[in-house]
Amino acid sequence: MSNLKFRVRGKMPTQERIRTYYYSLRELMNYAILRGFIVESVDLYSSREDKNGMEVCENDIMAYNDEMGANDVGLVSYNDGFYLCGQNLKDLDMDYWEVIGNVHDDKSLLEVD
Repeated sequence: MSNLKFRVRGKMPTQERIRTYYYSLRELMNYAILRGFIVESVDLYSSREDKNGMEVCENDIMAYNDEMGANDVGLVSYNDGFYLCGQNLKDLDMDYWEVIGNVHDDKSLLEVD
């Protein structure tokens, strides 16, 4: 359990701006409890990276685009494994997937025209 990594959005009580940090479970507990960090959201890291090398976490919104013109948008979810568009994330070829945001910052990215 100590190998878990989390993307945490929050701020210190003296700050106005929300920032994003990556912490292990131990770091998260120590920082949040001992320093009074105000947590806005916590997302589990999937151990996968998108086509640009960006770390993929639950609640990320990802876009699929390939050279044949196929495209899709999906939300990374966690339910005893990470899933995107109904498929297990570990089985997907990430060469065409890109993180374009997350539900905490911009849910509208999931809307279909």
